[in-house]
Amino acid sequence: MKFQNMEFGLDKVNSQDYFVCAFGYEERSFFLYDQFEKILPQDNILVFFFEDYKNYPYVTERREQLQGKVECQIVCYSGEIIDKIEDYLEKRNCSNNVTIHVDYSSMPRKWYCGLVTQIQEKFSENKICFWYAEGEYPVDYCAYPSAGIDSYDIIGRPSLRIESKRLHVIGLSYDATRTKALISILDPNAYFSCQGYNPNAEKINKNVRELNEDVISQGVGAITVRIDDFSLMVAKLCEIAYEYYSFGDVVFVPDGPKPLILAMALVPRIVKKAGVTCLLVSRNDQCYEPVVVKATGSVFGFQIL
Repeated sequence: MKFQNMEFGLDKVNSQDYFVCAFGYEERSFFLYDQFEKILPQDNILVFFFEDYKNYPYVTERREQLQGKVECQIVCYSGEIIDKIEDYLEKRNCSNNVTIHVDYSSMPRKWYCGLVTQIQEKFSENKICFWYAEGEYPVDYCAYPSAGIDSYDIIGRPSLRIESKRLHVIGLSYDATRTKALISILDPNAYFSCQGYNPNAEKINKNVRELNEDVISQGVGAITVRIDDFSLMVAKLCEIAYEYYSFGDVVFVPDGPKPLILAMALVPRIVKKAGVTCLLVSRNDQCYEPVVVKATGSVFGFQIL
């Protein structure tokens, strides 16, 4: 599986294409929809709403506006959506010469970390593009609430090597509290910290480094990858897996911006070696506080080759 970076523009969208997105509590979840609906017929748009959409008046208003116009489906955060997407596209006789656009900006990580390979397997003859609308977070990054830790899912196969060591690659985010808790629980033999660098947001990059100063200093190394270059980001992370696999298991623990999380989750599926895994940690809903994030206007995308 290979990826090609894509620059977003409505001139690249054909009126026969299909668009799939999710509307959540973040205001940026509407941004790409508002762009695509200018080009695509209403029947070519599938919008997922979460079960708690009534808790957010602006999301409820959107659903009322779209009901009966575009395909709207209510799903739970922990559910699967690939079958729903497949049914939707098959009912519309989706041909091989159209592009399927997926906006994963407001999708749960359990969804988008699986969708890349799932859609590619089921619609391999189609051109498939994934888009991420960058978010503008509140000014006071130091007050970012911790999402806590609940359950986790493993991507890939752990090895049976008893005496080998484990190297973890820890994704950095604003939630330094959760990152430290994860490291304490996982107790890795060694770890690299990995920060998703946004070339257009140096203040955010600096704040993430400062919030995670203790985590970075205690690791055996620090990696920085550009989230606007998805192809290179995946290649660099795979290179780490190949390089350190001979010393022991390599475990990716993603956090941070969604492109970085997605890239980390794809590594075990690309490398395909027992012992190269990804640990997807779900948030604890009892302590999680939603942060309303607006779109900056920047969009990062890639095409599956």
